[in-house]
Amino acid sequence: SASSASSSCDDCLAGEKSSAKSSACVGCDAGKYSTGRSENCVDCNSGRYSDASAPSCTSCASGKYSALSGRASCTDCENGKYQSAVGQNSCNVCASGKTTG
Repeated sequence: SASSASSSCDDCLAGEKSSAKSSACVGCDAGKYSTGRSENCVDCNSGRYSDASAPSCTSCASGKYSALSGRASCTDCENGKYQSAVGQNSCNVCASGKTTG
């Protein structure tokens, strides 16, 4: 019969977590990340997002923002607002006489 005896423990990969005595590593939820060998996944900061099982967070692209931490995606700036920088938690209002179309 096959033996299930373990002679060592394997590290969870980046994007995964595992509590003590756990039998398996589990992927982080979207909006969270881990760098590997982690017990917990960490929320992405505002201005950043992640897919499920992510090893890191990604900055929101220009034209998008993320006001809250732990987000799975970024939000498009509303009409009349813009964001030229990446990784931002808000959009800027267009000056008088200008719009974003």
